[in-house]
Amino acid sequence: MKPSWILPDCEFALVDSQPSCIIIDNTSTPVTEILRHEVLICSTTFLIKTFEEYQEYSAYGDLILALGIESATPLLPNQKLERPNLPLHCDTYESLNKNISALILDESHHAHDADSQFNQALRSLGRHCAFLLSGAPIKSSWRDLSGQTMILPGSPSQHIEDLDDIFETGPDEDNGSVPEGVIWNMFQRYFMGQILSRPKSALNLPDWTRHVVPVISEPRDRYNYLVIVALVCEAKRHIRGKKFTKDGMALLNKAHRLANHPVLLDGPQIDIKTGVGLADPLPKVSEKSTDKSEDLGSYADAQAGNKQHSIPSRSGGMGRANKEWTEIWLQRVRGMDTVELLSPRVRTIVSTVNDLLRCHQDENVVIASALVVFLDLLFEAFAEMSSSWTKNA
Repeated sequence: MKPSWILPDCEFALVDSQPSCIIIDNTSTPVTEILRHEVLICSTTFLIKTFEEYQEYSAYGDLILALGIESATPLLPNQKLERPNLPLHCDTYESLNKNISALILDESHHAHDADSQFNQALRSLGRHCAFLLSGAPIKSSWRDLSGQTMILPGSPSQHIEDLDDIFETGPDEDNGSVPEGVIWNMFQRYFMGQILSRPKSALNLPDWTRHVVPVISEPRDRYNYLVIVALVCEAKRHIRGKKFTKDGMALLNKAHRLANHPVLLDGPQIDIKTGVGLADPLPKVSEKSTDKSEDLGSYADAQAGNKQHSIPSRSGGMGRANKEWTEIWLQRVRGMDTVELLSPRVRTIVSTVNDLLRCHQDENVVIASALVVFLDLLFEAFAEMSSSWTKNA
């Protein structure tokens, strides 16, 4: 995937000096493409999956060396002789001296178990150094530190037994006994020497400023606002105390989408539960949208099943999970005229961004939204505005 998978491909968000990055979620990504980027990002699931394939292939190769190919092949008839695509476990990196300069692992306490597939997968990566980020490095016992330090290149502790031998910490109810006296001082210095911490208070960053921009509506928007109010009022009646019921959340979900843009309620969806087609619109919002007889639970389940949760690529990347839906949706967005595209919230955001850029011409504006499809609408709105500015220039 391309860097635009992370940030919208527009001048308002990209930073010229940012490093080139690539997101790997497919084993077909060639190593040559990976080497063109400074930053490689992948999920835990993908790393573990490729590591398991790497283990299977390596074990099969060892079996062939031990028994010979004629004897080994019948034992594993489904195993292919051809080496699988393993973009994270490739000898090319070491041959070109292009191993990972720095492995950055967020929430490293999830890899505290040295025997887990996740921990072993991390240790299988060729890396020069590693940074482990965690707010709770000791997840359940102090021995969790040992499993995490094994991820560090050159760590003297490659097995939990090594730590027990060095610090005299034998098993004690699966947590290990606590070092004492001089051994405790050595244990403390060993781990403190591996910790780099930077509290927020030490950064001396100025406090952020919150600026609320009111959304200016027009007379034609009055009906949508009445529907939003009705949805919210009905949602409150479905909420008991501090616990949100499924029906209440479904109504708030509708109100949220309608507040962003009406098309987000009647646009093409993929509804796994009810089988609504790719090009079939959901029912438009009406006065009956908040009737108690409506199956709001099914609506909530349908929203959970909509395959529209991935951020799209706008410049030739691999795109969302469902390319067919993405193309249908983007075609609809591109076919909107200016009046239909500029909902009150879209108009306000476009106007605010323009004002910010006029006052801060050398700065960048980053727009975030919980609804990726709303970012599609904003992207098209900025494109429309840029086109009109060019014509008027």
